[in-house]
Order: sequence, then C-alpha cells, then structure tokens
Amino acid sequence: MSKAFNASAAFGIGLVVALATVQPASASQAASGETNQGSTANSTSEFIDAAAAAASTWQQFGLTAGDFVTLPEEDREYFEEVAAIALSNAEDPNLSPTPATPCTQGGRAAYAAEIAAINSARDQNAGTAAEETMYMYLSHYIDMSPSHVGSSCNHNSGAPRYSAWITDSDRSAYNQFLSTTNLAGAVSDFGTALSMAPSLATSRDLTLRLETLGDYGAALVELTSLGFTADTARSLVPQLIESRVAGDSPEAAIADLEAALMPNISAPVLPAAVGLIAAAVSPSLLPAVVEVGLAVLPVFTMLGPTIVNWAAWSGLIYSSNSRVSGRMMRYLGM
Repeated sequence: MSKAFNASAAFGIGLVVALATVQPASASQAASGETNQGSTANSTSEFIDAAAAAASTWQQFGLTAGDFVTLPEEDREYFEEVAAIALSNAEDPNLSPTPATPCTQGGRAAYAAEIAAINSARDQNAGTAAEETMYMYLSHYIDMSPSHVGSSCNHNSGAPRYSAWITDSDRSAYNQFLSTTNLAGAVSDFGTALSMAPSLATSRDLTLRLETLGDYGAALVELTSLGFTADTARSLVPQLIESRVAGDSPEAAIADLEAALMPNISAPVLPAAVGLIAAAVSPSLLPAVVEVGLAVLPVFTMLGPTIVNWAAWSGLIYSSNSRVSGRMMRYLGM
C-alpha cells in the first residue's frame, strides 16, 4: 500500500473518528480577568482563531456540529486509539507557519470577554456576561472609524476613546445596531463560546494540535475534488461504531475503514497535506472546537475587516462622538 494512500486513509479515518467521538462537557467558567493579555489570553485568542477557521472549513466541506455523534464515555478510549493508530501513518509536513498579527479576530474576542468581566465588576448597570462581552467588542473595534482601531487589542480602553467604560447610552446604541444587522440573536452564543474558550484552550490535547487546526484546515475543502465527501464520512460512522460493538481491535477497525475508503479516494494527494489535516483532527475535542467556531463566525463575518451593513455602521459611528464624553466621565468617576 503506498504512502500516499496511507496518508489519505489516515485522514479519512481520523475524520470518521472525529465524527463519532464522545463530546466533552462544556466549560462554563468565565473569561479571565487579566488586563495585560498574558499567556492565558494569548492561548485563548489562538484557540478562537483556530476554532473559527475550523468551523468555516467544516461548513464548506458540508459538515456541521449536528453531524457529531454522542457516544458513551466508556467508549472514548477505543475511538481515540483508532485515531492515534490511523493518524500515525501520515507524514509530517514541512510548511511555514502562518505569521502572527498584533491582534487577530480571536484576540479581539478574547480581550472583549476579559474587559467585560472587569467592567461588570465595577458597573452596577452592566448586563449579562454575554451582553457585556458583545458590547465591549463593539466598543473597542466597531464603534469608530478604522483609523482609530489601533493594532493592539486594548488600544482603545483608555483615552481618548475610553472604550472600557461604556454607559447605558452605548448599550442602547449597540442594541439598535445589533438588531439592524440581525446579530441580536448571536449575542448569547457568542458570549457562551467565549466563556468556554479559556478552558478548551488550555487542554493539553488541543494545544498539541492548535496550530494545525487554524493553518491547514482549508486543505479539507480541496479533498472534495478527489472523491472524499461529507456524505462518505457520515456513511462510515455506523461502521466504526459497529466495530466497537463487535469487539473488533482498533487495527481491525482501521483495516475495515481502509477498505471502505478505497473507492472514495479517487486520486493520490500530497501525503504531507493530508497528514497535517489528520493530525489536526482531535477526537475528543473537535466537536467543542467547531461549536465555538460556529458561534463566533456570524460576528466575525458581519463585523470583520469589511463591515457588511455599511449603513448601520455609519449610523453607529455618527453618534459615537456624543457618547464618548459619557465614558470619559465614568472613567474620571464623575
């Protein structure tokens, strides 16, 4: 059997295992209250960026969070062993990492959650954690002209924007903006996802695969032209479960999946690329990764580098200058 096919089969089996793996309990801890964007904040921002990239890729491939199958906890070790053995056949890549940027979308989201927690502790008018997180995201990165955003995540927290000291006038303006841009319903999911992110980001298993999730997940989309489809992945999940029920060894399950995958891999692929994607598949955590990614994607898409609803954004920044004075007075304790 060729190394190219081994890499292809490794990817396919890893994908199937990811679909059939036990979903971990969602973390509910609040975002860290660090103000200096320390190591926790950095790993959290990397995780959010990777989760968004992974979710976008899986959506393009045709898979959603609903495709993941919840199985008994006692079966988790078996499926992880199947994945570990299958993925060991893939070669390591020699690709350059994606250059880091001063403040990514994930960094913005992570900082918004942190500063929201800090402000909520000092502001009796603060709303829910999810609401305040969205407000801080808008206050720091959307509620101003692009030239004022700055390159660091905390650039506008103090003078002259005082974005960390929002008032009820800001909240009213942001609620109107969210309603106009059809993002009001995304507030809860966005906040919940960001509260999960710090715990998931510090998971040892996920940390080992974090960079591959964000940097190389897009190659999954390219495999659709080679005959491997989302429908193929879904169709193989029951077979893997049956192998577990029948008491088959992980090696036997892998052999059966290889035989099933053979007709669906219609052309050889670069072993390094497929091996990277296989390594990116975290059997125990991928469902949670995609869940977080799907929650932040609507916000990142609507409020990314190109504002989708220009009219709504223009109306928001038109009233911004009149609201900054109120934030400054809060900062000064007046």
